[in-house]
Amino acid sequence: VSELPAESLPELPVIAVGHSCGALLHALLAEEGYYTTCVLMSFNNRPVGEAIPVPLATPPAAIGDLVQASTQAAFADKPVEALLRGAGATVELAETFFRSAAGLGAPPTQDSAQTERTVRQATPLIGQLGPLLGSVATGTRNFVISPDQVSERLQQRYSVPKTLLIQFANDLTDETPRFADILRRRGATSKEDTKAIGTDVEDATAVATVEVLRFPGGHTAPLDPPFSAGSQPGEASSRLTRLAAAIGRFVHGDPIPVNPGPADAMLLNELKTRLLRLTSGTNRGFSLVTRQRREEILKCIEEIEAITPEEMASQASTTSLPGVLFGKWRLAWATSPDVLLLATLPLVDCGEIRQDIPAPSSGSATSETYQVFNTVELSPRGVALLGFIPQLAQAATVKVKVDAVAQPVEKGVLSIRFEGGSIEPMLPGLPRLPLPPLPSASISGAAGAGAGIKLLTTFVDREFRFARSPVGDVFFLTRVD
Repeated sequence: VSELPAESLPELPVIAVGHSCGALLHALLAEEGYYTTCVLMSFNNRPVGEAIPVPLATPPAAIGDLVQASTQAAFADKPVEALLRGAGATVELAETFFRSAAGLGAPPTQDSAQTERTVRQATPLIGQLGPLLGSVATGTRNFVISPDQVSERLQQRYSVPKTLLIQFANDLTDETPRFADILRRRGATSKEDTKAIGTDVEDATAVATVEVLRFPGGHTAPLDPPFSAGSQPGEASSRLTRLAAAIGRFVHGDPIPVNPGPADAMLLNELKTRLLRLTSGTNRGFSLVTRQRREEILKCIEEIEAITPEEMASQASTTSLPGVLFGKWRLAWATSPDVLLLATLPLVDCGEIRQDIPAPSSGSATSETYQVFNTVELSPRGVALLGFIPQLAQAATVKVKVDAVAQPVEKGVLSIRFEGGSIEPMLPGLPRLPLPPLPSASISGAAGAGAGIKLLTTFVDREFRFARSPVGDVFFLTRVD
């Protein structure tokens, strides 16, 4: 290519692809006007304390300085180069071993010069983590420039003809919907400006075409290995291949799937049936299952989460709640330690686990607080044998109740603050006992006064509901009313 005359080459498009902070950086660089297309995944413009979805306590100055110095030393050029060379040697040794065991012979000889070039190119990239992690250790909680300044700058200067925003369904730190609103406002402003000065709107590069694609997985979904099997029924390709295909269609101007649609409704019903079959007999996650079955359940949940039902698509604002969220929900499956801990109670059977969210009396789902009531029925093991004496069985059963207040903080995210709980006998007239603190309540309190645990509703319709916590807990609930 370098030998060809420049005038014989067509003008090549410049396509920017970024993930998380990389998406933010590409969005800021887009004001230069070099990009013809941007593909931005998991866009995130949050303060540090929100971008890292766990409570960050500021350590004492002496400890923070020590951690900062240690982190920067660990990510210096020489240690990083040594680590990369050692990792490369380990991978090569492992490949040789497995190929020999499989009878495939020795692996191809590695080009040592190319390996060294790769190490030297990757070292500065990895070395950037040292100053970043060190500054967080010493108490830095905000980026420069601030998120508000970034938003203002993007709305005024972003200039890319075509933009594809990819949101991963269970990414708690994702801000794709807010960024999409900024770009659409930017496009509307550009149209008004170009009309005012008599410019052809179709030729104005600042008037962006913005498409949003919701995709299965979490924040690290683009890092899934390319050889993993797809989890969608009848599909053999990997999710990474599906993602690449969607990006390719957008870049070439072909239509990409838009949720919701008739095909999604058919697929949703198929996935729901499959999930009910997979979770049948698991006792809400208490029973031991094979690793393969657990992975199939999680993959099926992720595929459902990627489909936006009409009830969620019609959500009016970033702090409103879809009306179908209110009601009575029964836990069908979960991975949360708070829930699985119930299976370890000696000589106790766990009955129905519920979460009730009463609709607000005003009839509107705006950014106010909501009451949340979590209940678990516990009884002595074998009490079901006393079913022929209902009063005796009822006297032996207690209801564990945990009260909480939920505050919508953004679209799909509730901040839940636990306020207390009790152990209530099912038989009327018996005294109630206070409930010991839950592990989740301790985390909530550690985040500070008035703070709570953020819970992301990744999917909700008139039958199913999925929610995820910042530490990766998954909750699958079905409606009972």
